[in-house]
Amino acid sequence: MQKIYAQIDDNGKVYAISQLASEIVELPAYDERYMGTTYDRATGTFIGYIIQLSADKTQIAADGVDTASITATVTDYLGNPAPQFGDDIVFEVNGQLQAVTPEGGEAKLTLTSTQSGTLNVKTVNGGYVKQNDNVTISVV
Repeated sequence: MQKIYAQIDDNGKVYAISQLASEIVELPAYDERYMGTTYDRATGTFIGYIIQLSADKTQIAADGVDTASITATVTDYLGNPAPQFGDDIVFEVNGQLQAVTPEGGEAKLTLTSTQSGTLNVKTVNGGYVKQNDNVTISVV
């Protein structure tokens, strides 16, 4: 059986999966989901989180009353729920940052506006987060 390895930089970040080795960490199989994870040498495990955003609606009225609820859901790099994720989720809304503490692997942000336009919402987490997400809310 052919061995597949994760290639890891000095900070423990996986930057390639191949048959060649720099620091060799054997993987059970070829799986692109290891890309962007961090290898914890002390525990011999890979760490990586994905943040996915969803909105209860994509358009709100510019009346300061109508709201859109944005939910950030955190999973591990394999797609399993990650209720143990302990960092704040950092939302950026049109350049303004808002940190929200997740509960059970989810964080919620409520948006309202009195000005028409677009609310561009994204997460900007670093660290063990390998993938952030974004949604757009129209304000009319």
